[in-house]
Amino acid sequence: MKRTFQIVSVTKPGQKSSVTKFDNTKLFTGEPRNAAMKAMTHLCSKKSKKIKGVCTLTVVVAEVKVRMVDGVSAVYPVQDSSGTPKMYEYKLKREKYHDEETSDGSVRVEFNGQTIPFKYHVTVIESRGRVIRT
Repeated sequence: MKRTFQIVSVTKPGQKSSVTKFDNTKLFTGEPRNAAMKAMTHLCSKKSKKIKGVCTLTVVVAEVKVRMVDGVSAVYPVQDSSGTPKMYEYKLKREKYHDEETSDGSVRVEFNGQTIPFKYHVTVIESRGRVIRT
């Protein structure tokens, strides 16, 4: 069964940890670290922030369950035995690749006979792991 995560908060550490806008309806799957990295890609992409260079954000994701109630999907937070929601915090950085072999600087990967260009890569600067927030 896939684990699902939802963005709880996004701050900009380079700007005195100011809070920034985000879409809290978007869900990400995988382990908490991978879900935060997917969220980072979404946040810095053309759909959200339109950031072209370096993008550094602190992302907090919460584990959620998606259930169908009367034909409508509903999102419920996953809680531990004490009733605290499971949240994970990561400071992430998305940078543009600088590969001299390609004209646009992207890294190309062969997958199932197709060449897929990757322009950006996300790295975890700091992992705070599971956090308790009220």
